[in-house]
Amino acid sequence: MSRKHFSQQLAVSSVKFDAVMQNGIANVNAVLEARCEIERALSRIQEDARAYDTAQMQAIASLGSQMKSTQDYIQSRPNKSAKAGRGKKIHELVLEHLLFEEMPSRSELICEAHNRTYDWIYRDNSIGFERWLEKGKGFFWISGKAGSGKSTLMKYLGSHTKTKVLLEKWAGETNRLVIVSCYFWYLGTGLQKSMEGLLRSILYQVFTAWPEIIKAVIPDMWAACQNSAERMPDWTKAGLMAALVKVAASCTSVPKQTPQDSNVYLCLFIDGLDEYLGDFAELLDFLEGLSQNPQIKLCVSSRPWNAFHRVYSRMPSLRLEELSKSDILRYTAEKLREAAARAKPVPNAKLLEEITREISDKAEGVFLWVYLVVNSLQRGFLEGDTAAILLRRVKQYPSDLNDFFSAMFFRVDGIYREHTAQCLKLAHDNATYNHSDLELMSFVNFWLISQYENGFDRPDLFTNLADKVCTQTDFETMLAETRSFLNASCKDLLYVEPVKSMSISEPQPIWFRKVYFLHRTVSEYLKTEDMQKIMHQSVPSHFVDGRASRLLATARLKFVPDTSGVELFNFLRFSRLNNGT
Repeated sequence: MSRKHFSQQLAVSSVKFDAVMQNGIANVNAVLEARCEIERALSRIQEDARAYDTAQMQAIASLGSQMKSTQDYIQSRPNKSAKAGRGKKIHELVLEHLLFEEMPSRSELICEAHNRTYDWIYRDNSIGFERWLEKGKGFFWISGKAGSGKSTLMKYLGSHTKTKVLLEKWAGETNRLVIVSCYFWYLGTGLQKSMEGLLRSILYQVFTAWPEIIKAVIPDMWAACQNSAERMPDWTKAGLMAALVKVAASCTSVPKQTPQDSNVYLCLFIDGLDEYLGDFAELLDFLEGLSQNPQIKLCVSSRPWNAFHRVYSRMPSLRLEELSKSDILRYTAEKLREAAARAKPVPNAKLLEEITREISDKAEGVFLWVYLVVNSLQRGFLEGDTAAILLRRVKQYPSDLNDFFSAMFFRVDGIYREHTAQCLKLAHDNATYNHSDLELMSFVNFWLISQYENGFDRPDLFTNLADKVCTQTDFETMLAETRSFLNASCKDLLYVEPVKSMSISEPQPIWFRKVYFLHRTVSEYLKTEDMQKIMHQSVPSHFVDGRASRLLATARLKFVPDTSGVELFNFLRFSRLNNGT
């Protein structure tokens, strides 16, 4: 009974007593009766109050006992909040340990698809890609010639909204979908063209999207991180493979803890199987094993080599150069219209159409060739060439890429020819001897080449260099000078990477910005016997015997900040390489 009820009971009795008093004090019996009623009410109130206080005290005592029991229970178990925090830290540590600096760089360097190119892959039912995304299983193979645009298409597919919508239908509304994109790169670092790099990239993306599976997939590492949150065991190739196999198994076997838990469907886009540097049989067997899981499918791309044709020719597939003619026509027409609009006088529209058709016919599906030809024509418009002259130029261009590269090389102004050979030789050596981790392709090295006409094996090399560490502004100026120098001396064969965050963890300093081949085919062209002979004849001796890399590393020590010790490491490493150790 509440305190409010006690008050109401007493008030009723008091009202009755007041009424009796007002009606006449002579009615002694009524007064006495009212008084007795009030006394009885007070007595009941006192009894109820004592019962209430006793109940309240008992409830408080019971609550205190429960609180004590709860406290003892909580103290007897690990703190859930702390445990969750520790789990999150281990999750971050695992991701950090899988990450490598160059993981995103290949994707960032692949150009975006031109407006409305590749739309046909979702429109043309005969290709079957839409059907494969929504209902298919196993593999879809995208093959094509060198330079046909396979990497651009794979980037387009991996990020396209329609891809996700169709895959969500495949996965089902109540299940989770994880889409992963990976890119092999032959001209990149060791991890960018290896099984280990592929596995780390896949696991990084899977664990980012599906963090709750980490503990089940790598229990030993998880336990090791709990014991030492700052130290994680090193990954091994075997450990990475085993982890991904467990991920595959977990897609269908994860126990449902709550009604909201769901199965996981995984789609992998893996570009450039031909750029993998390792045992193709091992790679293909491993991917085949993943594809056996009905909740995993893979879209892969490669050149049409026999190793891939034997495995994938009977699976859903497309040959890119057979389908891209409309894209080439659209791209060429739009780019030429843009360039022609700035030309004076404005070229004849019919001639522009004829140039566009000529380019499309000669390209034979090789988008790289189209890109180079269109760039050349755009420069021609700027230099005042008429449409008729440009048409004759296109007809004279060789359609073979290697022959076209030769034509580009010999069209470079003779003033730059030695510089051109030096730049190409430096880039070739980087690709051949896999010095990608030694900053050999830093734009600073190409800037140094531009400063010395006959190379840097000279006594005044260091006296001519500023005896100070360069500032950010200095490097920005050098970067602009290097872009201009490469445009003049190497045309489109080499380029400085665009502005971007070159690392997932934190941006790299500007002096780490690198120079790249336009395409892998340029590197392959430089390996031909004819180009090897030309380069050897056109460069100073220190580019032939390998001393150039040591001289560049030495020069960089003088003015490049070296807070991390990278420059000293490069200098010592190249010194050892040049000494044959």
